[in-house]
Amino acid sequence: MNGIHDMGGMDGFGPIEREAEEPGAMAEPPRRRDVPLLPASLLLRIALAGTFSALAAVGILAWNPGGFEHARWLAFTALVIGQVVRAYANRSLTRPVTDLAPNGALAAACLAVTAIQVVIPLVPFLSEAFRATPLDARDWLIVATIALAPALVAQVIRGLTGRTWVA
Repeated sequence: MNGIHDMGGMDGFGPIEREAEEPGAMAEPPRRRDVPLLPASLLLRIALAGTFSALAAVGILAWNPGGFEHARWLAFTALVIGQVVRAYANRSLTRPVTDLAPNGALAAACLAVTAIQVVIPLVPFLSEAFRATPLDARDWLIVATIALAPALVAQVIRGLTGRTWVA
């Protein structure tokens, strides 16, 4: 057998990919050459998820009573954490993430990004550079709601119907 999988990956610790094979993936027939990799229906679902996040961020900017600087950091944080959630939730587009084997490397990366986002407003030179303001519990509730909403919708649709859906 030849190939990168036999060589243990570039770091010498295992395969380059860290995501386990989706159950039943090898039983699926290959995609026909004339079928686009990203069909219009999938692109529409991606656009819907992105539009929700964008409108939520604009809503934060328009209606947050904490002033523009704070609202801007809050909106940015909601977008960042939303992408973190999407990275983990979209590991499969047809199965709920709860049906997949854990991905420790991706989970660690998601936690690291979240930790950095929490720390930036607390470190003076970083808070100045990013014009970041600390977020309180109410702010984090807003962030969590915006970040988790598309993933929860996707989880429900995938779990109940098995249909392809994007968080």
